[in-house]
Amino acid sequence: MHERTLPSWRNAAGAMALAMMALAGLDAGAAPPKGLGDPGQLTQLRLEPNADGKGVLLRSRDGRQQLFATGIYSSGQLRDQTRTVQFTSEPAGIVQIDSTGYMTPLKDGKTVVKAIASGNVAAELPVEVTGVAVDVPINFPNQIVPIFTKLNCNSGGCHGKASGQNGFKLSLLGFYPDEDHEFLVKEGRGRRVFPPSPGQSLLLTKPVGKSPHGGGKRMEVDSYEYRLIHRWIEQGMPYGSEKDPVVVGIKCLPEGRVMDRGTDQQITVMATYSDGSTEDVTRMALFEANDPEMAEVNVTGLVKTH
Repeated sequence: MHERTLPSWRNAAGAMALAMMALAGLDAGAAPPKGLGDPGQLTQLRLEPNADGKGVLLRSRDGRQQLFATGIYSSGQLRDQTRTVQFTSEPAGIVQIDSTGYMTPLKDGKTVVKAIASGNVAAELPVEVTGVAVDVPINFPNQIVPIFTKLNCNSGGCHGKASGQNGFKLSLLGFYPDEDHEFLVKEGRGRRVFPPSPGQSLLLTKPVGKSPHGGGKRMEVDSYEYRLIHRWIEQGMPYGSEKDPVVVGIKCLPEGRVMDRGTDQQITVMATYSDGSTEDVTRMALFEANDPEMAEVNVTGLVKTH
């Protein structure tokens, strides 16, 4: 039996609530802010995260990085420019970056990502990609269980309740990943996962809407979550080694930001592992605003103020 550990992801929602309070520049219950005024001219652009000025390292085919671009204005104001800049990389073909600043690896190599704002104000960030060709075994507690939490599959209103849901039970919010692994792989004669054809597994056909599912559609076939679960089944549903690093904490970037009404800010969430390595987990974190009337945040970590 595997050692039972409390997934570090359980702290994500609380961390997001604190992050929201800092981004709004207010304590909970404080009076609505007055406008910050004219920011002036955009004079400088900063592309982040950029730990110690060394840029970003994507260590595997599963590596991802949510970038955010900060505009520095003549008034001293800082405003998010992530969704207004144009992203490019040189040389091309090493990484792929969408219009939201979400970067994924294509092949091993080094490249420089550039963000260009209005007025030709630009910022650069060095990026290195390694391990794309290596099929590293997926770690069930670190990579698969967080998907169940993100999609509310293991919540108290779904498969995480004491009696489970429609004959399938998961531990509440992933408290016992060893039992979850056993439920998926061994219970019900293994009918929930089908290694010879992963795409036909109930674990995938139900949440994408190909099979009847009381919880409705939870993800898309081309999503990161689908591809990760598909590859995990293809690998033979490994649990993970006791030597694999585990998440010991998460950090929200930027750590604080004063925002005007009707503006937005992209959050990046970085996880720190027990071996000292860091990894972007923005798309796997749970976000929650402590005051929804002041600001809201979507599943990709984009904060919008009212």
